[in-house]
Amino acid sequence: MNSSNCVVLTTPNELENLIQNAVKVALENLQIPAQSLEHPPKDFLTIQETANYLNLAVPTIYSLVSRRELPSIKIGKKLAFKRTDLVTLLESGRRKTRKELITLSEQSLSKTKLLR
Repeated sequence: MNSSNCVVLTTPNELENLIQNAVKVALENLQIPAQSLEHPPKDFLTIQETANYLNLAVPTIYSLVSRRELPSIKIGKKLAFKRTDLVTLLESGRRKTRKELITLSEQSLSKTKLLR
């Protein structure tokens, strides 16, 4: 008998167990932890979470993405944002304190004197 022509009778519970075991084996072969599929990584944010995090409106986030001023990842039809990218963006807009500016200018002056 050819195995492709076989009919297997099973109960719904047995079928569910077969499917779950097949998926588990497939995930193990791909070396993807099953938990990562159930719970997305905490270091990625949705567009709404990103808007809340940056205290901006969602349309503003879309605008920043379209102008390529905000790095994003497209997953299907949805955007995701890496938390570290958002922190980097915020830190890039940080203004230096007066003390930091004085220190930088003193360092620059001392390098200039060494070059003379």
